Amino acid sequence: TTSPKLKLENNQLYKTLHQLLILLHERNSRKSFTPDSHWLIREVKSSSSFMADLERDDSCALYLLEQIPHILTFKDRVKILQMFIEHDKEKECSEVSPLRHHSRNYYEIHRTNLFGDAFRALQNASSTIWKNTIRISFINQQGLAEAGIDQNGIFKEFIQEVTRQAFDPAFNLFKVTENRTLYPSPISDRTENYLYLFNFIGKILGKAVYEQIVLDIELAPFFLRHFISRKNLNYSCFDDLMFLDRDLYNNLNFIKHYDGDVSSLTLTYSIDEDVLGEMVTYDIIPCGRHINVTNDD
Repeated sequence: TTSPKLKLENNQLYKTLHQLLILLHERNSRKSFTPDSHWLIREVKSSSSFMADLERDDSCALYLLEQIPHILTFKDRVKILQMFIEHDKEKECSEVSPLRHHSRNYYEIHRTNLFGDAFRALQNASSTIWKNTIRISFINQQGLAEAGIDQNGIFKEFIQEVTRQAFDPAFNLFKVTENRTLYPSPISDRTENYLYLFNFIGKILGKAVYEQIVLDIELAPFFLRHFISRKNLNYSCFDDLMFLDRDLYNNLNFIKHYDGDVSSLTLTYSIDEDVLGEMVTYDIIPCGRHINVTNDD
């Protein structure tokens, strides 16, 4: 028997309507044209059967949450996520000996090399270690252990400090937009072991979510979309360009609606970018720096 989920995924009408719905919702998220409650389905929130279906991992309820999450408020979706996390924690506790993970998940972190120590200690840690209590002891500048070892205050400080250093633009892994949002730096590959560092940062963020630790960072919308990418969904990166480079977005819009001779603007198919203080030219098409943009284009 074909599952309802598979039937929907193979239904072209459903795929087209779902695609349209998501595009409308994303457009509304950028510039609202509907009331705040327009996208919510109150009957779903108030339905005890829907929540019960989620708790027992019912495929239909999970598919609904995955495909059209906006039918619930953000606060309700957070509660559902926390419910899933609590269930996962209960499962982990039943499978792992408290004495065993208590002795293994202890790490000394030097204040003078906090990120480096954290990376070396946890980059290869198993999912079991990440999901259980991680005990941190800070070593001060004098090489002495600081008083207190706990899972809450000290570990929270550890997560927040590692994140602060990782997302500092000076570290060269992330860049900041004019709106103070963050995205991976285009020249992050110049940093040694940058892929391993990104992997580690992802685990740190996952642990923060798992333990409900609030972080003072805001990721750029266009970057976040890569985490919620949907198959067969038409996506216009131009819509998100304004979040990355507003000047470039405005200039392209100007060219798009320009009534005169575009060739008079002396534009080529290339872009100039400041890379560590040096201006570098990139061709958009082969030999683009030598090809003028005209009205025919």
